[in-house]
Amino acid sequence: MDPITIFIIIVGVLFTSFLFFVEDAFEKLIDRVLSLVGLRSHCGPLHVTAKEGNESIEITIQNEGSSPAKFATIQAKDTSGNPFYPIPYLQDKQWKDSSGEKAQNQLRKNFVKEKLSSGASLTVYVNKAELGEIKVNDISLLDVHGKVWPITTP
Repeated sequence: MDPITIFIIIVGVLFTSFLFFVEDAFEKLIDRVLSLVGLRSHCGPLHVTAKEGNESIEITIQNEGSSPAKFATIQAKDTSGNPFYPIPYLQDKQWKDSSGEKAQNQLRKNFVKEKLSSGASLTVYVNKAELGEIKVNDISLLDVHGKVWPITTP
């Protein structure tokens, strides 16, 4: 074998090994390949409910599917139908301690990193002041595959 072939094989093995240790990157790569042939893994069904409090809306996400669920964002639509993306807080009244763009970006990243296993539930809070005139019925959850899960009120 010539040295170029050996070098390419070694680089390929090292790259594959790296992907095994980086779960998110590997998972995204597999999902892209599987989506090309229609075998894309998905999450759900998700049961999403919201309860209105004085200062916040408490959103409870229940994974009723057999595979883990990962989320992209919370989406709200204003009266003209334009999308708005409020900051999802993993603890109630967390917005009081998190001002500034860096803190808000970190909160969004923390929400995206959450992985909800089968049968588990997660509670997320949205600041009502951030929503303005938007009603609870105009809020939905987006998963990493782009599926929109409507939020119901009990």
